[in-house]
Amino acid sequence: MKHISLTPILGIFAATLLAVACTSVAIEKSERTAPSKTVPATLEKTVPATETQISSGKIDVLSHHDTNAVFEGTRKHLCMGRTMLCPDRCGNSGTLAVFKIEGYNRYEKNGKYGDPQTDEFIFMLKSSTGKSDVSPEIIEKIESLKPGDKVRLVWEHVYVSDENGSRPERPVRLVESR
Repeated sequence: MKHISLTPILGIFAATLLAVACTSVAIEKSERTAPSKTVPATLEKTVPATETQISSGKIDVLSHHDTNAVFEGTRKHLCMGRTMLCPDRCGNSGTLAVFKIEGYNRYEKNGKYGDPQTDEFIFMLKSSTGKSDVSPEIIEKIESLKPGDKVRLVWEHVYVSDENGSRPERPVRLVESR
């Protein structure tokens, strides 16, 4: 009886599986880091309706969080993704702003996919590529805070659909001292 070695077959299978995994990670990363369409200034200042049309797409508000929080400071974050751009060019490394949630003033969950209430909220203040998740006014406000400062923090969990695809975002709408 002749024996067949499975080593070459397993090697081909492993290489194929690895190629598929790397491709899906790269696609997922590129979708996550695709440049987003700027939301009209009116949406930055006010809370939009449950579904808002933008110039070339729409924004579905999945949940609204109006909280009292304590600023815990900023911290550096290094992306550990395994794409060609990680860690310094993918846009997922940078300075994070960290807030501990003390309580909710108002919470709305529109449908089953909105974020639940939380006891901590963290977002990218400035990435290694220079991009930020918040407006320059909010960056300025956060830079003036010291750890332990109490603030009113308002953000939303939205689902954006536009020419760049569909993705969840969590825009910060308000940071004000209490």
